[in-house]
Amino acid sequence: MTCTEVVFSTPQLRVDWLPGLPMRVVGELDIATSPDLSGAIDEALVWSHPLQLDMSEVSFIDASALRVLAARSKHRKDGAPALEIIHASDIVEKVLGLVHMEHLLAS
Repeated sequence: MTCTEVVFSTPQLRVDWLPGLPMRVVGELDIATSPDLSGAIDEALVWSHPLQLDMSEVSFIDASALRVLAARSKHRKDGAPALEIIHASDIVEKVLGLVHMEHLLAS
């Protein structure tokens, strides 16, 4: 088990991250928790490019979370993605596919 900093934690969402490591997102991503995800990603993007997200333990994702991911996935000046999802739960993969955002998934 790695030691990570808890960036945000509620009963619905937990975000763990340390510079140089993937950001681990656990729980539900909805209109109530998306602002917290947004803040955590913004903070991490200062230190990590690309930011890798482990979303293997996300149990729900809605349009508000998709907006956060889309807004922060814009490419850097060198053409590289600003973030990528290295591990995704089945629901995250399915929803990203439905809205044609599978390009966020790491190859």
